[in-house]
Amino acid sequence: MSNKSIGQFFSGPLVSDLLVSAADIQSSESINAIDPMVGKADMLEALRRAGAKPENLFGIDIDGSAIAGATTAIPGHNLLATDAFSSEATDVYRAREWDLVITNPPYVRYQKLSAMYGDDPVDTVRGLLGKVIDALDDNGAKRHYLNAARSYSGLADLAVPCWILCAYLVKPGGKLAMVLPDSWLKREYSAAIHEILAANFTVERVIIDESRSWFADAQVKTSLLVATKNQHWATQMTQKDVRHVGLTKHAANSESLVGNLSYSGTIGTDAFKSVCVNEAQFADESVWVRDEPLYAWDIRMEGVQEHANSGATLRDWHISVGQGLRTGANGFFYFSLSENGRASNAIWSEIVGNEPVDPNELPLIPALRYQDEITGGCLIDNRRPAHLLLRIIEPINFDDAVENGGAYNALARYIAYCETHDVVQNGRKQRIPQLSAVRTNGPTSETCESDRYWYMLPELKDRHMPDLVIPRINGGPVRAYLLPEGQGGVVDANFSTLWVDSRDRADAYAALALLNSTYVRLGLETTCNVLGGGALKCEAVSIRKMALPAPSSELRKRLSDLGMQIAKSNRPSDTDKAQDEIDLAIAQAMMSAENVSDTITKWRDELDLRLKIRRE
Repeated sequence: MSNKSIGQFFSGPLVSDLLVSAADIQSSESINAIDPMVGKADMLEALRRAGAKPENLFGIDIDGSAIAGATTAIPGHNLLATDAFSSEATDVYRAREWDLVITNPPYVRYQKLSAMYGDDPVDTVRGLLGKVIDALDDNGAKRHYLNAARSYSGLADLAVPCWILCAYLVKPGGKLAMVLPDSWLKREYSAAIHEILAANFTVERVIIDESRSWFADAQVKTSLLVATKNQHWATQMTQKDVRHVGLTKHAANSESLVGNLSYSGTIGTDAFKSVCVNEAQFADESVWVRDEPLYAWDIRMEGVQEHANSGATLRDWHISVGQGLRTGANGFFYFSLSENGRASNAIWSEIVGNEPVDPNELPLIPALRYQDEITGGCLIDNRRPAHLLLRIIEPINFDDAVENGGAYNALARYIAYCETHDVVQNGRKQRIPQLSAVRTNGPTSETCESDRYWYMLPELKDRHMPDLVIPRINGGPVRAYLLPEGQGGVVDANFSTLWVDSRDRADAYAALALLNSTYVRLGLETTCNVLGGGALKCEAVSIRKMALPAPSSELRKRLSDLGMQIAKSNRPSDTDKAQDEIDLAIAQAMMSAENVSDTITKWRDELDLRLKIRRE
């Protein structure tokens, strides 16, 4: 069970036992441990099973019913039903030094915080967090944590202030053990947590749910993070590579998430603890293990690790990344094109007298909405698009519409109908002009002499009409596609979009080859979020942060020629030779010649393994 409204996804015994094992607490009988978002006390119960004394285990939760249902194995006076940022909770925090802070924090989006904290919830939580930190003893880094509390992004969900609190509670030399969605530490709004971990902790290991099976309700890949607090706040980041352990469903049995894991003559929890601390890096159907940076995008493999020249990003290649068009009311702004070349949509067809229309008689432009509209190879053909976007750039004169008749009159009826009738969109009846994402376009037609009205989309930007696209949801390996030059189409928000700053077609071809390299595909498999059903969600933020080879003029020219080759191919299978040349060009730009062949093989083998795991 869970309560999504307050960000609850109860950990359960299997995840809790795994996190406690990953934390590898020494002298567990004597540790003082606290879970400030304790829920049903699953974490504390796992610590008790591992040998911790119940009287040294404490928990706090805003949900009184969860506290009431918590295990009876933890003394009732150690469980407090209150907000983790309250003065009552602060009294508990001050009572002891905490050897371990362990929790599964609430992931409540900032838009929903008002239900918990009233008007202006972000500033309310900031203030409460600052009061808690200010009331606690200074461990030498208080001002840094107070700065983090004041400056973390207002777009952050509730987990960010919870992380700041938990990190501060850990005593120097103590441990922080947290559950987090795999995508979370890659979010730009998590920058405050990045800084705290890098400057005040040594991250020991990250455990990854490769099969997305630990939290059935959440249907996302989950990670566990274990870190030890340093004695002082570091002015220079000295964190070495972090042990990453990816567990698939094959590692689990009914009693443990690592019950079937075997390694070096050990099984189960003992095998898991061994792979967490030894130096071996390997992969099989149950587990993969390697050491790599916590946040870095680049792929750490033999050869690449020694010789990589991967400090560049897409910005250095003069390529920008964004997301396609969000209209706020697709049912109104998008039209479908029928086999006989006529345009309409569900709302248009509801209106008496509105028949499918010649698209040339309405202000419609080609639009790419869905992946299944892409056929053939890497070059998108939108000469006969499946969808068209209604792009009105001048206010409609309703008096003229009646006189002129025809399609212009039909368009006026269409707009008037949506202003005065509930229409069905996404299964709900609603007035299109009243939608929050639409009414910012402008007022309804009742307002006279306005330059803009609700039915007029904002000005289209480069991100809406890009050079290349990458689908945001990918069932197979990530592929980049090139849009045709000069056809003026718009791209929907179902795609991440890329455009070369020069708008030089040669640079667009180079980007096409680069983005379809095995290196980039593997990197995105590593960093993007895996959804339920094995789909990979490829967001602009992950693409933007890719670590790439430096864009030398020689490499640009080579990739541009190869990009032109794959753009001319009608089927992906026709590009095999060019793919080999692309991978060779990337590898040669990143390492010494003697390691190139082996490294390309390793990239491809790991990509195949990750795709297999994702699809299971």
